[in-house]
Formats: sequence, C-alpha cells, structure tokens
Amino acid sequence: RSLPPDTVPVYMGHYKSSQYAAILMEYLEGEDMNQLRDAIIRQGTTTPSRRLHVEDAVYLTADVFLPLLKRMHAVGVVHRDVKPSNAVRMHSSATSEGEDVRSKFCLVDFGLSKSIVVPEGQMADEDHPWKGDIWLKPANYKGKAFYRKERGKADFRGSSMYASLRVHQHKDYCPRDDVWSVLYVFCDLVSGGLPWMSHAANKERNECGHLKEIVQGERKPEGAAEEVELKDDFAQLLMGDEYHVSKHRREQKIKAAAKANQEIPPNKLTPLPLPLKIASDEYKVE
Repeated sequence: RSLPPDTVPVYMGHYKSSQYAAILMEYLEGEDMNQLRDAIIRQGTTTPSRRLHVEDAVYLTADVFLPLLKRMHAVGVVHRDVKPSNAVRMHSSATSEGEDVRSKFCLVDFGLSKSIVVPEGQMADEDHPWKGDIWLKPANYKGKAFYRKERGKADFRGSSMYASLRVHQHKDYCPRDDVWSVLYVFCDLVSGGLPWMSHAANKERNECGHLKEIVQGERKPEGAAEEVELKDDFAQLLMGDEYHVSKHRREQKIKAAAKANQEIPPNKLTPLPLPLKIASDEYKVE
C-alpha cells in the first residue's frame, strides 16, 4: 500500500495451514528481462552473442529499472537482489495491441528485500532521521522514523553476478547497492557478460568479489608487480562475454598446469579475442 501502482505485483491475500502457506498475488503474463533479451536477440540479425543494442539496454535500465527502484527507495525499502529476471513485464507482447506497455514492468522476488527505516529504538541511527513521509511503519506507531543503524558486518545477500562490491565486503545494504547492481545489469546487457561471469556461474562468490575490487581499483591484478599502482579499470565491464569466457578458460588452464608443475609455452595458448570496441570508447566508459 506504500508503493505507487505498477511497481510490484498486487497482493490479494494469503493462505496458511499446518502443512502449507501460500500468497495470492497479481499474475504477470509478460516476460522477465532475461526472456526479453533472448527474444530481442532472436529477432535481430546484426546483434552477435548475448548483446543488446545500446538503446535497448539504456531503456531497460534507465527507463525501467531505475524508476522502479526509486519508488521502492522513496519508502525506505531496498530490493537487495537486482537482476534481469526480477523485472517482469505486466503484459505479454501478444496482448499489447494498441496499448503502450513498454514501461509497464514490475519488480518481483522480495525474499531478500528489507526496510532501511525503523522506529525509535536500538536499531535506529538517531543521528540520521528519515525525512520521507511514507515508510513501512508498525501498526499504530506514531513516533519518529530513522535510518537503520549500520552493522559492523553484514551477511552477503543477492546474486554474485550483480551484487555491489560493498555487499561482497559485508557492508549493510543501502540504495547505493541496488543502483550499482543496475550498472552491472546494463553492462551485462550491452556487452553480453561481465568479467566475473564464469565465476558467478560456478558459484565462486569470493572470486567475483576479487574481480570487482580490481575493476574498482581496490586490488591489484594477480601477478602484478609491486610497483604497480592501484587504478580502476571500468573498461573491463564492457569487453564482452567472448573475451571474458576465453580469458577465464585460459587462466584456468595456466593454473592447472602450474599445479602439476608444468609450463605451457605461450604459442600453445589460444589467443584471446579482441575486447569489444565499446570498452575503449571513453565517452561510454568514463
């Protein structure tokens, strides 16, 4: 009731017995953003790999994801699991004749969502009062609202593919982290993949976090000389899935050989494909 219409599926009721529990909610007949990407790629003839055109990626993130998250953040709730499959079109393309449903997406999957606004008490950061008019306050509560006090260490929540670096570093989730996830979603949509995509597929969360630290200039690449300075490398986010998958396979091959006390001659290593041109375009990276 705190969110504007068409932000999340409408809650209709719930059922609970000694054996089962269920929630009744609005049925969304459209595709999620992953399915939509697959459909767009199937229709096109000029887009290789898993990539979307920049215009489509901008639309799905800037015009769809960000406004939906802004509505959630405005009532003091963070999603904590932003990824393409958690944005679903309300109507399928087959039922949208004569109606503009492009922007009618809903956010779904709130199993990890959390209010960052709390009543007065031990969990409240009284130095930072909530300035909004609406928040998820307890029934009959009429006191003040505050941001939730940040913990010294928080458990990881979300998807290794799209979670922000701060979440990997066990910081408490805040709206900033949802927005970082949207950035990763955009780069994934427009380039076809992310530097840690193979590690994410193998559920190697720590490795995903390490690569994000390298991209953001908080860790040196493995094997870097001591005199090498820390420097961000955001261009990696746009190098493309073919580059990242090939690089991961190459690195795994080198590590396996080293573990067996063997050395692979450079001419026996498969050359890496060139990164996408978008990665070297300073107007799209910086």
